[in-house]
Amino acid sequence: PWQLPKSGAARRLASSDFVAAAKSLGCETAAVRAVADVESGGRTGFDTKKRPKILFEIHLFRDNTKHRYDKSHPHLSAPYSSPRRRASYNRDQWVVINEAFALDPDAAVKSASWGMFQVLGSNYKMCGWKNVRQFVYDMFESEAQHLRAFLGYCRAAKITPYLKTHNWAAFARGYNGPDYASGGYHTKMAAAYARYKRQG
Repeated sequence: PWQLPKSGAARRLASSDFVAAAKSLGCETAAVRAVADVESGGRTGFDTKKRPKILFEIHLFRDNTKHRYDKSHPHLSAPYSSPRRRASYNRDQWVVINEAFALDPDAAVKSASWGMFQVLGSNYKMCGWKNVRQFVYDMFESEAQHLRAFLGYCRAAKITPYLKTHNWAAFARGYNGPDYASGGYHTKMAAAYARYKRQG
């Protein structure tokens, strides 16, 4: 059985890393920074305990465990439309994921989004990892790994063109899902992009 690390190296990105990432996607640095800003809720992919920032999605845990825990653990396994989903965001996310991890480790880590760019664990393969366990370990390692996941996802999901043209609604649909507008992802990214653009 594997364990979730308690903390990691939590190495930070440098400004030059954002520049290099933008160059590799063929978009502006401000666009990459805008996504990082909105997804991480700030400018770092780690919390104060050197753990990657995460958001656990109970509706995905429900799907990933085939509804096995709907009755025994409704606070961890409920539909997307359930008020329990929103309520779960207000709990300490590491307490939530550890409880889910005790039930089904792989399903738990696949049901959370990870790091500075909040890439979903279930997307590990399309982002370039062979297994989800290594993906999680790397998320503890550095923001460079968070960036690697972001670049891999953008390419595999074919949403890079929207970053180039600043079509934030189309980008958010591909990145955050069809319900992106309820979280205002497109408007937040547009505002963050404009801010970084002004700063040069």
